[in-house]
Amino acid sequence: MFVPYWRQNSAASAVLIPGWYRIGYELTQRLIPGLEKEIRTLHKLVGNAVIDGRYLVVGTGEMQLMMAAYSTVSMEAEGLPVNVVIPPPYYDAYERQVKTIKPGTVTWGMPSLTLQNTENWIPLEVVISPNNPDGSIRTGALKHPRTRTVYDHAYYWPHYTPITGPLDDDLMLFTLSKTTGHAGSRIGWAIIKDHEVYQKMQLFVVLNSVGVSHEAQLRAAQLLRSAREGYQKAKNVGLDGVPTDYAAQQLLFHFAHTKLRSRWDRMNQLFQASNRFLIAQDRDPKYCNFFKEIVRPGPAFAWIHCQREEDKSCLEIFKEAGIVARGGARASKASRPTKIVTSKDAHSSDCWQKAWPLNKAQIVKDIHSSDYGQKYQSNALEQICFQRNGKWPLSLAMPKTESKIYHPW
Repeated sequence: MFVPYWRQNSAASAVLIPGWYRIGYELTQRLIPGLEKEIRTLHKLVGNAVIDGRYLVVGTGEMQLMMAAYSTVSMEAEGLPVNVVIPPPYYDAYERQVKTIKPGTVTWGMPSLTLQNTENWIPLEVVISPNNPDGSIRTGALKHPRTRTVYDHAYYWPHYTPITGPLDDDLMLFTLSKTTGHAGSRIGWAIIKDHEVYQKMQLFVVLNSVGVSHEAQLRAAQLLRSAREGYQKAKNVGLDGVPTDYAAQQLLFHFAHTKLRSRWDRMNQLFQASNRFLIAQDRDPKYCNFFKEIVRPGPAFAWIHCQREEDKSCLEIFKEAGIVARGGARASKASRPTKIVTSKDAHSSDCWQKAWPLNKAQIVKDIHSSDYGQKYQSNALEQICFQRNGKWPLSLAMPKTESKIYHPW
């Protein structure tokens, strides 16, 4: 989805890294000052998180920071078992991640009933808000006195959901992939209140990967800087324009919001023509402090329910239609719900809509691997489109840009 924007802003977002730049580990300055500045400035600009007086830890994607959080809570548990709890539906990669950890330290799911009502365990609740896959706004649900909470706010940006105020949770995670689309750069950051938690999470990142790639940090700093500069130049821009115009003005969030709004409008038209399926999401409009307008959420995923009693498994229905899907059971839900990606590239979005017969159930595959930019992996839907169109959806040729050096240090 973001590729056309960055192609229009290739010069503003480009960075040339000289060979001498940060050759060593630089363990005394793990977070590049330029990246820290841009993260803090962008959060203030958007108004989605309290950042003043908070500590920042940068990680190799949000997944590494989640592991750092597990490690931190485990170290503070004084030998008690730590159980990671997420109310369904949830992003299933977190479950698979926890299950790679040696049992007895951090465990997935609620403990036995006999243990639940005691203080002899540590609940670690992961609150994903807006939630993946259904886009719902969530708060902590566990009432246990020892509960520790990690807030995954990756999608709390104005192109996905109205910004109703700055969040101020104890431990909040964000990621570059959902902010600018650059999933392959593997940059995430944690905003932390407590200094001891900050130190332990930073220690995990250092021991786990000896810090975070300087090149990735440098690129992230320039991307966020580019987005910030566009909004510092523009004032009071409405949402009645088209994506290409917003890209020309360097307004990233306006561009992405109008893209998602258009896709949701088309998707609603498709599903309203059938009583067999229901988009089971709350998309009621709310006032957005960033856009200064009342807007509807534009989640990155559509959470679809099959309505007929005989449709016991949406996944099987979609398989019969010849398109591979990911069913709701992957998100610890019944087999009726399933998920459509709305934030992928334009080709995928257009192709699955053209392939959709209104009298049959079809769905695109949920893809967690990034294809923002050059194609390195195709999914089932794109293979179908390739067979129909006889060509790959994206050109591998990248646009020429001006060479420039951005010095964030």
